[in-house]
Amino acid sequence: MNSQIQSIVYVVDDDDVVLRGVVRCLEQVGHHVISFRSAEDFLDQYQDDHVGCLVLDLCLTGMSGHRLQEELRERDIRIPILFMSGHASIQDATQSFRMGAVDFLEKPLDIECLKHRVAAAIEKDRNRRVKKRRLDEIGRLIDGLTDREKEIMRLVVDGMATKKIAYQLDISPKTVEVHRSNITKRMCVESVAQLVGMVTEYRLANDS
Repeated sequence: MNSQIQSIVYVVDDDDVVLRGVVRCLEQVGHHVISFRSAEDFLDQYQDDHVGCLVLDLCLTGMSGHRLQEELRERDIRIPILFMSGHASIQDATQSFRMGAVDFLEKPLDIECLKHRVAAAIEKDRNRRVKKRRLDEIGRLIDGLTDREKEIMRLVVDGMATKKIAYQLDISPKTVEVHRSNITKRMCVESVAQLVGMVTEYRLANDS
């Protein structure tokens, strides 16, 4: 895939008229669009290496839109999905959102609405990827700490005072301070407050 492409909109619909219309309107506003006539073709060719979103018909021949959504979840692919359908029920929409869809559009599509929703989905994916890179970097830094440093960092982040940490670990307060100084350097932060914020963000992301 061309590394200079900023984002990609994937469109999956087995209706050629709808497919061509959606592709045309999105290309007119500058999006790079790749289209597929089946969920199976999309799965075979999709590469999760660009910011983007998926505009997906609910009722496809073969694998349905919901089944594709399930398959993407099983593969831990987090691309934002905008469903479109001409005869969906409330239950269909509810299921889509429950499984993580970002939007549900009714056919015939409101073109201006589609453009705005696609732009919002792309921005959502861009922000998600930025956050993931940051969290991956935090994880890498944590993995680089010694077991003792990880233990002390956990207690510091939990709000325990230096003397209490020293008592609990049966070491001197001075040793705790040395470890804490080394931890902040190795975690690339300038203060304990920044360390607490960084590790708390990492914990919350991994608990969700």
